[in-house]
Amino acid sequence: MEPGETPEQALVRELKEELSIQIAIADLTYLGHFSDQAVNEPGYVVEADVYRVQGVNSVVTPAAEIAEIAWVNPKTPTTLPLAPLTQQQLLPLAAAF
Repeated sequence: MEPGETPEQALVRELKEELSIQIAIADLTYLGHFSDQAVNEPGYVVEADVYRVQGVNSVVTPAAEIAEIAWVNPKTPTTLPLAPLTQQQLLPLAAAF
């Protein structure tokens, strides 16, 4: 997050910068704080405030540091390598919606 930025403001900014999605803070629903082992840094933990985003009316396009994206159905097993936080916590959470 940038200095003085709220988590919601950071998410809105990052979605625009990284995926070319323009949303408003009103489109966010806070789902909770989650943590799990970092995928490429043994001994480190990733901490994340997680939001559900609604009202996306634009095409998701990788930009900035994102080279490619893939849609994953949270109710269907995937062969994609996923971070523990995503695999063990966020996909089951998304499957509940």
